[in-house]
Amino acid sequence: MNTQSSAQPLDALTFPLHGSRLIEASAGTGKTYTIANLYLRIILGHGESHTGHSQPLTVDQILVVTFTEAATGELRDRIRARIHETRLAFIAGQSKDAFIQQLINDLDHHELRIQLLLTAERQMDEAAIFTIHGFCQRMLKQHAFESGTLFSSELVSDIEQLLQTSVADFWRQKLYPLDKPMASLVRKLWKTPDALLQNVRGWLSLHGITFDEQQLPDSLEHFQSHFLAPWLALKQQWRDDAEAINQQLTTCGLNKRRKPYTKLKEINAFIESDALMPDMKGDGWEIYSSESLTKALTKTGSLPEHPVFQRIDELLDQCPDLQGALKAIIQKEALTQIKVQLHRLKASRHQLSFDDLLSNLAQALDSEHSEHLAAAIRDQFRIAMIDEFQDTDPLQYSIFSHIYVHNQKDQENTSGLFMIGDPKQAIYAFRGADIFTYMQARQQVSAHYTLDTNWRSTAPMVDSVNTLFQQAKSPFIYDDDIPFDPVKPSPFSRDKQLIDQGVPAPAMQLWLYENEGNTVGSTAYVEAMTQATALEINRLLTGADNRQCLIETPSGNQPVKPGDIAVLVRTGRQGQQVREALAQQGIPSIYLSNSDSVFACQEAVDLQRILYACLSPSNERALKAALATELLNLDAASLDALNT
Repeated sequence: MNTQSSAQPLDALTFPLHGSRLIEASAGTGKTYTIANLYLRIILGHGESHTGHSQPLTVDQILVVTFTEAATGELRDRIRARIHETRLAFIAGQSKDAFIQQLINDLDHHELRIQLLLTAERQMDEAAIFTIHGFCQRMLKQHAFESGTLFSSELVSDIEQLLQTSVADFWRQKLYPLDKPMASLVRKLWKTPDALLQNVRGWLSLHGITFDEQQLPDSLEHFQSHFLAPWLALKQQWRDDAEAINQQLTTCGLNKRRKPYTKLKEINAFIESDALMPDMKGDGWEIYSSESLTKALTKTGSLPEHPVFQRIDELLDQCPDLQGALKAIIQKEALTQIKVQLHRLKASRHQLSFDDLLSNLAQALDSEHSEHLAAAIRDQFRIAMIDEFQDTDPLQYSIFSHIYVHNQKDQENTSGLFMIGDPKQAIYAFRGADIFTYMQARQQVSAHYTLDTNWRSTAPMVDSVNTLFQQAKSPFIYDDDIPFDPVKPSPFSRDKQLIDQGVPAPAMQLWLYENEGNTVGSTAYVEAMTQATALEINRLLTGADNRQCLIETPSGNQPVKPGDIAVLVRTGRQGQQVREALAQQGIPSIYLSNSDSVFACQEAVDLQRILYACLSPSNERALKAALATELLNLDAASLDALNT
């Protein structure tokens, strides 16, 4: 295990504001606060020649990229608030904030600095804080000549209709001309074009997909001639000598309850049909391999000697999964042709999708004359900070790599790329992250920093997590690229803790469910953990009523309230089970989920009834339904008065 990390603790006051640098920040370590502090130094021109810039930069020269619109809004507000706080401190000449006070001490010409801060604060609405797609869209428009982008292209957020048209074209051109047996084989894989689209949809937005050409046929025609044809020849061989083959199978001593014997009727029906592959309720040629036949023999039986069984073994060695090969080659051709057709449709309509914004800019930066475009973007944005960098995919990283990482030695102190993220979250592929992209960036960038203090959790919790992960020999498998760096608790982290029955409660407790045969996720396991959770919460709240379960703070001890307790679950069903278990204990609770639609809440239902009543004022029933909603909160007497 690599226990030594090459990352050095980050000091926002001395951090070099140039070059390519990776900042690794675990949850709660002040990532946004650090970004805002670096932003302050850049606009104030803070730092020596080897750590800063020759002159202050304006907000439109500092690029900050994150991955959601909500995150860009939060970053903009946090940076604006930090600039405002710093400006007031410079006016007063002092600050309680140690970082701002050090800036005041380090910098001269305070009147000039105050003006720089005021200008930055006023221009924050024009600051270059974008999502990755917003950044790519702006660069393609501003550098249309260098990137080869049309000025009049329309950005479309929904390309579902274009996708359906593209897959339908592929279905008509490639699959309609197939003969009936081949078409029947394909229809077993996908009954409709929409089913094929759903199968390949997740790969359409990925770039750089490669196929194992040695294992795949070159085309559908190649599959038929080189993969399928030998099996059809085998089928014909079986048909020509079916009587002898069946005689051997029925007399060689097969167990009459095993598949090679019970499937005889089905394999013979297939032999006489025009079907291309046997489909005996999920079984195929493999049940007549030597291995399968050997397992099916009785103690006195012996393998049939007909050459057809030797040929089955040979073909299974050459292509063990014929249906898988067919599926793979159609997926490969579908991906290629759907992408081409989709590009043609969008080009004919002068449209761009969100994926096109990334791919077009990446393609422009990878062309022969890309250095002119990269230099233009570097001149425009001297500093780039990539927030949530662990969510970056290979295409996104290639964009910033071409702009800032390539030829960085020639840029001296004129530009900088700061990548801020939590490497432990780089495994979340469901939100676009790519762990190998993170590892590639870490290997390409030699300057590694870490935020080593957790400002969110209590000291016992920080110590518990450190202890837990340090017990593992290889906590994140890729030790050289994603080591575990213990974090320190903040100076104030011991000011607040849970006191249970007069003593500090353990920060972390593990419940072990011992019951053979009931795995994690089984009904019995979920039920047991649900009841245990509800009983524990009941115990804590009962203790709070007796002032035996308190939250200790410097300002005094407060009894634990239901709102102080959160239960994390994997599924909505588990959340509902916990709610029901708590209700049985007389404990109210609410369920929050990022996947819930706002239209599913009671307020939305009430609002719909009110709007419907406004739309149909003569509909008395709709009017009464609107008046009775919880949103209007009318009591029974008021409703009766309105009705009469």
